[in-house]
Amino acid sequence: MNGKEIIFLLTAEESFEIYHEIDSSTKVNFFQAGLFDDNNIKVYTSILELPHIGFVLTGDWLRNERYLILNKEAKLDVRAVPQKKGGIKYAVNQKTNFDSIIFKPSGIFQERIIVAGSVSTVWDTESALELYKMFSSKIKMKTRRIGSYFVGRKAEEKLKLGWRLVQDAGFSSEYDLKNAS
Repeated sequence: MNGKEIIFLLTAEESFEIYHEIDSSTKVNFFQAGLFDDNNIKVYTSILELPHIGFVLTGDWLRNERYLILNKEAKLDVRAVPQKKGGIKYAVNQKTNFDSIIFKPSGIFQERIIVAGSVSTVWDTESALELYKMFSSKIKMKTRRIGSYFVGRKAEEKLKLGWRLVQDAGFSSEYDLKNAS
């Protein structure tokens, strides 16, 4: 196992532009990742079908929606996970989906706050690395590296105007991305 990750910050407009390019260059399925009450997992066939594109529901990137991505021909493995208090939950994650990547969209949380997103994988299979490279290269082509983040041009403009670019809006602003110029 050899994990890879890029972290990015994009405005809603930049998200649509980059995600459209990703959609036009690959055939993949998106599955919401997490632990669920039933094993009827919704599949999205386009990144633009994902709910809330360009926006996030919380100010904490760890609590926002994330998606497991597989090539169209790959089968999703959903694991049954017995619960200590009884019952079963169903896990959608990378543990048994070896050819997958995880996608967390970046987006606007509230007025003047953009929360980071990421593309990552814990696997080094040919399919996982190919997906990771395709997603990360499309993002890198339309962004500029500032510190450890890949920042869209419009997101950088917002930063210069005093917007917070964050992983967690609940943290002190001293942890926000700082203007590089």
